[in-house]
Amino acid sequence: MQAIKNKAIFLDRDGVIIKDKGYVYKFQDVVWLNGVFTGIKYAKKLGYLIIVITNQSGIGRRFFKTSEMKKLHSDINAKIYSKTGFEIDKFYYCPYHSVHGVGKYKKKSFNRKPNPGMLIKAIKKYKININNSIMIGDKIIDKIAAKKMKIRFFYRRKGSLYVQLKKIINE
Repeated sequence: MQAIKNKAIFLDRDGVIIKDKGYVYKFQDVVWLNGVFTGIKYAKKLGYLIIVITNQSGIGRRFFKTSEMKKLHSDINAKIYSKTGFEIDKFYYCPYHSVHGVGKYKKKSFNRKPNPGMLIKAIKKYKININNSIMIGDKIIDKIAAKKMKIRFFYRRKGSLYVQLKKIINE
């Protein structure tokens, strides 16, 4: 059996990496939050995987298509790479909503935060040691998902993500 050795920083997307403006799916609508580029570069240089864990019920509500969201994530990664030489390792998303979803998207999903499904998938795929990993989010559902997996959780602070990550990692 292969050792569980990787460490990760799990990030919510809206409110942590980019400004939460409600159902962002076009790159032109992205507003970067302070310290994202330097924070990701710092963490990657220290050997952390960067994994985004994001609810995207805008797909399920038919506000935008999965292909549009995937294009946005690709564009986000291209911008991060151009600024840092690194990329986000993986974007996990959940399109379902039990109340507002339409058609096949109207259902309860173990992947929708506060459930830990997306975290479990990432931990298994990347053989992540949760004791050496953290999650940063901006909502209580992020904290609950992290707590269910016993991952240290921090709320995204105002100011620089880089400054926050540096402080957390060096604790």
